[in-house]
Amino acid sequence: MFKQILIVYIGLFLLIHTNMMATPLEDSTGTNQRWQNTVKPYLDEPLWTTQLSYNAGHFLMVPMHAAFDLNKVEWQQDFAKHFERFADTGYNDMGKTLLYRIHYLYLASQFLVLCQETHADSLIPPRLYDILFEKINKTWNQDEIWQWKYAGRKSATFKNMRSKVLWKLYNPDMNEKIYYRSIMDDELFTMAIAADLKRYLYLKSLPPNNVLDDMTQMAVEVFQQRAQWNSDGGWLLQPGYWSQYEDFAYAGNDSVHDSLQRKEVKNIAEDVSHSLRLPLWICSFQKSMETVGPNYTFFSQLKKGLEIQLFKTILVLPTEQNPYYLAHNFMDGHNGVYRYHYNNRPGGSGPYELSAHLCLGWWSFLGSERTQSMYKFFDKNDPFAASNGVAYYRKVIDPKGHLVKNIQTHEMCQLIATLAASLPLAK
Repeated sequence: MFKQILIVYIGLFLLIHTNMMATPLEDSTGTNQRWQNTVKPYLDEPLWTTQLSYNAGHFLMVPMHAAFDLNKVEWQQDFAKHFERFADTGYNDMGKTLLYRIHYLYLASQFLVLCQETHADSLIPPRLYDILFEKINKTWNQDEIWQWKYAGRKSATFKNMRSKVLWKLYNPDMNEKIYYRSIMDDELFTMAIAADLKRYLYLKSLPPNNVLDDMTQMAVEVFQQRAQWNSDGGWLLQPGYWSQYEDFAYAGNDSVHDSLQRKEVKNIAEDVSHSLRLPLWICSFQKSMETVGPNYTFFSQLKKGLEIQLFKTILVLPTEQNPYYLAHNFMDGHNGVYRYHYNNRPGGSGPYELSAHLCLGWWSFLGSERTQSMYKFFDKNDPFAASNGVAYYRKVIDPKGHLVKNIQTHEMCQLIATLAASLPLAK
């Protein structure tokens, strides 16, 4: 009897464990060829530079995770060679735009953690951790940082990012535009990198770092204060904070045309295109917390709630009339105009015209059966291959464009769909 129970238990364990593993690639040869056409030559570029770092941080995250989840040693080595060049001299040539720099550094911090988690730490350049820590410590504690200037504030800078985030969280009585106090993506990227570095130290059985602990604790406070839960189990990050900001000020309009008038939506949520980073940020924060502690549970709940928000409110599932996944422009389901005349350019993004952000694959980091199913659909149904999908998707991604030189954006997106569909389900 005991033997039968043990066999059943082992069988259940193997079944659960198998379901958490990456899905094998159906067309390994074709996928390898796409990698050779896109990721490999892309990694030969100095992606840490201002001109390339922002896109690199977006387009390479899913391929890098797939390299480790699928145990593709050659793919892992492609990334290792790239980061070796960065750690050798490249880190000195990152440029002045903080968001671009920090986006690339998050790619590097994720590489660090992936190597350590999969026992491939021999791929890590010797100075990579030190470089990453020096960069974010300087940003968090030392470098002056820009902030909107208004009548009640004399300076247009804070002494560092830490003081800026604290001011935003604990200065509720400011009688100015509320978006002055919005938590921005460069701040969340910086805290997510700190979470990765904290995770790395834990995996290496090294002593904790007070700076990293401070930064990850601040991330807890950000989400505890700014995440607003819905009755259906989903949630939004700081709804209403961007209502008056120019990019969001036309969200009450349902189409783009000349001479569009401002039409603010009072409690508008953030746009879906910038919010695609949330799944992986939350994974970084969760992994940096003690697994038996309340903060780990909190981020686990946020991850589950974000998946609910995605499928209950944001996405429009494929139908016979519209055979592609579409996304409402804003996280709360609003689908009005975003970034009308952005940077003095004509036009703006009308309903569903931010849907191409799905092609970057980041929602796969939620690790649910529904996200995996979505990217399996993208793998089989290229939205750029038919007129039904391209009208919405080309607004953000030019299917005939190139990331650099001869690397086609479209082929990179096809590869990302294949790899996102193969990423493992969440534990």
